[in-house]
Amino acid sequence: MHGTFETMESVDISTKIIDCYTENSQKFTGQYESLTPAEVFGSAISLFPLMPSFTLDIGAGSGRDAAWMARQGHIVTAVEPSDGMRELAIRTHADQPITWVADRLPELKSVQRPEGGFDFILISAVWMHLVPEDRGIAFRRLAELVSANGTILISLRHGTSDPARPMLPIDTATEIENAKLAGFRLAKTVNTEEDDKLGRGDVHWELLQLSLKAEQAP
Repeated sequence: MHGTFETMESVDISTKIIDCYTENSQKFTGQYESLTPAEVFGSAISLFPLMPSFTLDIGAGSGRDAAWMARQGHIVTAVEPSDGMRELAIRTHADQPITWVADRLPELKSVQRPEGGFDFILISAVWMHLVPEDRGIAFRRLAELVSANGTILISLRHGTSDPARPMLPIDTATEIENAKLAGFRLAKTVNTEEDDKLGRGDVHWELLQLSLKAEQAP
């Protein structure tokens, strides 16, 4: 665990975070769109699918990654709970055939599983907003949505919290165990101690690539 984090109940934290993103949607969109996916993910960009795939981007924010994947020929569903972020993303990337859904982890009640499941699920800069008790629920829901041979890429933020957007500590070993309990296996870990791409010197990111265990695949 790294840094100091604010703690509160699940409903309170979700409401505060979503409100913050909506109220500051122009600012956050400008920040996110100033970087390319290749800059954000670095060498981990090789973990994205090459062949056209059913793709789910959870917490899609400005739509930067969803639009980039759509341009590669993927069939993209983008989930974003903040009305302000989602509406601005739709306008920003109106030229891309992205299906937008107003929903959020851990339950993702409005997300429709395509036949066979999603081949690739991206969860970037989201997990730290979930309270620990919701993370196990989220992994179980992801196990229902991903395809038998699909992969999930989750970025874990380590560092100090932004008071306006509550973030809770992440212990990587605990999250890997939560994933295994939901039927996943760890395929790859990408741990980067390099500076955050938005210049936050006290923040660094770790990425986990997960896939279903053979006996768990539907």
